[in-house]
Amino acid sequence: MKKSINFILAAFVAFSSVAFNATATVNSDPAKETVKANPYNAQLAQDSQLRFQLTFQNPDKKKLTIAIKDKENTTLFTETTTNENYLRLFDLSTLGDGKYTFEVLGGKNRYTQSFEIATQTNRTVLARN
Repeated sequence: MKKSINFILAAFVAFSSVAFNATATVNSDPAKETVKANPYNAQLAQDSQLRFQLTFQNPDKKKLTIAIKDKENTTLFTETTTNENYLRLFDLSTLGDGKYTFEVLGGKNRYTQSFEIATQTNRTVLARN
């Protein structure tokens, strides 16, 4: 029983995929936001197991807030840092299918990285005589 549960969990992770869409914005008024170059030189990398590594630079050591939000803009995670160099590994394998966003907020600058988790299933036909 334990082996079959592990197999099902492994299959779920193996057939999950993630798509990215990155934007960086400036201005606190969402109606007047303009696209700006990545203000923190932020990078988000993902491995095959739905783990994400977020890195960015904060040379002025300003107070920055990191958040993960779902498509309804509900905050699932939040953290504040003043570190000059930020690096953190996030395990998002427990999240269900849907659209999510990483945000790095500081003053009028905001960097967002959207992604989608979607379970994909493959069907195969085996012919046996």
